[in-house]
Amino acid sequence: MIQKSLENQDLHMSILLINKNSCKKITDKGLQYVWKGIRGLTSLRSLTLNFWDCGSNLFEKGLDEFIHTLKCLTSLQSIDLKFWTWNDVNKKEILSRTLKSLPSLKSISLNFQEWRKNDDIWMENLGRSLKNIKSIKNMSMKFQYCEEITEKGLLHLGRILKNHTGLQSIDLGLTPDKLTNEGFSNVCKGLAALTSLQSLNMNLHYMVNITQPGWNKLGQALKSKPSLRAIHLDLFECQGICDKGLQMVMQSICTLPSLKTLDLSFWRCKKILDKGLQHLSQALKALKNLKILKLNFSECDNITKAGLEHLGQGLAQLSGLEKLNISYRWCFGIKDAGLASISQALKKLSCLKDLNLNFDSCGITQEGMKILGQALITQSSLSRLSLNFAANAITDAGLKNLSQALTGLTALQDFYLHLAG
Repeated sequence: MIQKSLENQDLHMSILLINKNSCKKITDKGLQYVWKGIRGLTSLRSLTLNFWDCGSNLFEKGLDEFIHTLKCLTSLQSIDLKFWTWNDVNKKEILSRTLKSLPSLKSISLNFQEWRKNDDIWMENLGRSLKNIKSIKNMSMKFQYCEEITEKGLLHLGRILKNHTGLQSIDLGLTPDKLTNEGFSNVCKGLAALTSLQSLNMNLHYMVNITQPGWNKLGQALKSKPSLRAIHLDLFECQGICDKGLQMVMQSICTLPSLKTLDLSFWRCKKILDKGLQHLSQALKALKNLKILKLNFSECDNITKAGLEHLGQGLAQLSGLEKLNISYRWCFGIKDAGLASISQALKKLSCLKDLNLNFDSCGITQEGMKILGQALITQSSLSRLSLNFAANAITDAGLKNLSQALTGLTALQDFYLHLAG
């Protein structure tokens, strides 16, 4: 399928090819028609190309025509490229060199998954191509399941960041099996150089080899970022992070005066214990300007009600919070007492408009629902409420307590309740 849109005001074009089966009637000849058509759009500002699972031959044979087209788009300010399982080494090198012919770029997004040939060399060539394009403000680099990215490749990625100290937004996605503290430290050094950064998004999944020294480097990189307004950190199943690592990261985050959004996911990070939540709580107390907070500790089954007691103390200090999303799915040691700690904190959050609580399989009973209901009654400004209490021991009495609370939420527009499981 090809999807093409052209808007006269901002001159944006998007081409989407999904799945080699649905695109099997499209050949390089057809794509050449598209490239030639784009080539005449000398005022084009934004271009999105998505070659997702289209088969390598479809794109690689027609790449020369595409590269020639890119060189003609000297007014291009935003480019978004997505390729999956594309392994022609020479073509990748040519593409990276071509990017330097786009001197007006302000935003670049590269999403390459399952590349398996000479990824380190390609990263080096990419760095050379982008080095002199100082206009870039927004950068997204996602190299997920690229098995041949090593410490050397991450050294080049760190250098790319260092050469663009004016970046305002960075989005990094890394899941290389060979990533260690050394390679991660090089990336963190690049982050440390971004003095104008406003938004940081990092997806670091399955990082089993990143241990305390690596998380120390990340903490150091987050310091001295007075303009940083949003942090999203997704550490899904990173078994190398523990309470001490969380402490180092949070000690830096709590020094960020402009932070409005904090989104932390430690799903299946089983070495985070109650002590880690205490460190998190202490940091939250300092984030007085925070408006949005998302915390995901799903399947961190070593966290108990004591950890949530710590967290509740920190939450209670965020009086200006407008959106709260908390997930402790499958944390069996939380029980009613843990939910009670969060409920008590909710009573202090008078500005809350959006609340999402996931306590699936946490041992909650009707007593916990009663305490939660008492807290919800105080949320007169709440417009969206999402509750997941599946696989708990809630009875009719518990739902009655919840119902009584709902009748007082006159501003509520969106309500979701999940009890099955």
